Amino acid sequence: MVHMRHMLGAMNKQEWTALYKRIYDNLLPGGWIEQVEGDIGIFCDDSSLPKDSLIATNFRQLFLDCGARADRPLDTIETMRNGIEAAGFINVQQQDYKQP
Repeated sequence: MVHMRHMLGAMNKQEWTALYKRIYDNLLPGGWIEQVEGDIGIFCDDSSLPKDSLIATNFRQLFLDCGARADRPLDTIETMRNGIEAAGFINVQQQDYKQP
């Protein structure tokens, strides 16, 4: 088993592709990869954050844009599943959790 977490911004797209492939190639059949990532956005489901606040409307996109300019994407939570599947893993599952 290989476990990774909070790696967003650590690598560019090509490095992610190479890492997932290397992990796949080095695990025995039946091996697992587990990756835990968070979204950089700030969300609220109890209406305590006004929908028109700068944090709710601009914060996430500003950070995504900065990561893209640095060639260190911060959208890992949105891309990791496809990257893991492209490396050859099967039965890929994704669980979403709220973080306080």
